[in-house]
Amino acid sequence: MPNNNGKVGIFGVSYDGLTAAMTLLHPHPALKAISEQALAADQWMNDDDHRYGALRESYAFEYAVLEQADKHANTNFKFETYDTYSWYLDLGPLSNINAKYLHGSLPYWNSIVAHPDYDAFWKDEAWVNQVKGAFVPNLNVAGFWDQEDPWGPWEIYRRSEQSDPNRHNLMVAGPWFHGQWHNAQAESIGAISFGGHDTAVEFREKIEAPWFRYWLHGSGERFPWKASTFQSGSNSWRTYATWPPAATATNVYLLSNHTLSFDRRRPVTSSCSTCPTRPARSRIASGRSRRRIPPATGGAGRSRINGSPTIARTWPPGSARRSIVTSRSPASSRRSCLRRHPGRTATSWSS
Repeated sequence: MPNNNGKVGIFGVSYDGLTAAMTLLHPHPALKAISEQALAADQWMNDDDHRYGALRESYAFEYAVLEQADKHANTNFKFETYDTYSWYLDLGPLSNINAKYLHGSLPYWNSIVAHPDYDAFWKDEAWVNQVKGAFVPNLNVAGFWDQEDPWGPWEIYRRSEQSDPNRHNLMVAGPWFHGQWHNAQAESIGAISFGGHDTAVEFREKIEAPWFRYWLHGSGERFPWKASTFQSGSNSWRTYATWPPAATATNVYLLSNHTLSFDRRRPVTSSCSTCPTRPARSRIASGRSRRRIPPATGGAGRSRINGSPTIARTWPPGSARRSIVTSRSPASSRRSCLRRHPGRTATSWSS
């Protein structure tokens, strides 16, 4: 074909990222650069439908309807109540979805229900198990706050590291929701500002475009780093010669007032924040009583409700609360509340 140099590059986000990543298994000789971004690699472990085996009921159900209810169009499930959170509370056991609504009509939903464990069905579906190394330059891209596919890019990177003598396997991540780095702008996530950085533009202009330009056109310089992340809190791009970066384990202690400290001898104060959990009346977000979540922010038009009285309290009353979000690795997106063994080592963090 005319007007080309014989080199092919492919990239994609989410499902398009999956189609790009699949080329890792049997790459065509003309394929010289891949960038898989925010894709699903294992639906049972930690992408889309499950969180380490725990079914994400609303997500899996509504997405199965969206994809399979109509062969010729995306179709949203028609809830008979305005408050979809209450709809799920009133639904009863999982079997009622088929008994009352789907009647066995969606093959994928039937498979989800029939295979609650990590059995041959899910292991065969996890195509990422076939990745044994990096044989074509691949720019893996992930969002620390991706609620859809937080597992895929990291797992592909990890498995590609098994054999990467040419340093073809790179990792880029930022404090983004699903695919946010390809939005027109990404200057914040919710109320958390990135300190004047438009991280979407910066990623595309300083990382993605130069990377493809180097591998497809031989222009510019090859990146010397193995990983590049935008770290919120410090609001800065960081690069690392290895990933995970070299680190020293640091003990973190759970104190008697249920706070964490790097110093086990720190005086205990009365300052503490708690978030009482009331599953039957939990608050999803603040604002409108029903909110559509557009695909670009981590959903497929799914609905949620809010306005019920789960409240986070700060002691002493009226004191200022400061939120700090620091993104370094997938572990930074986990939240936990520990309430036992005060004074003991709670865990080890890498600093």
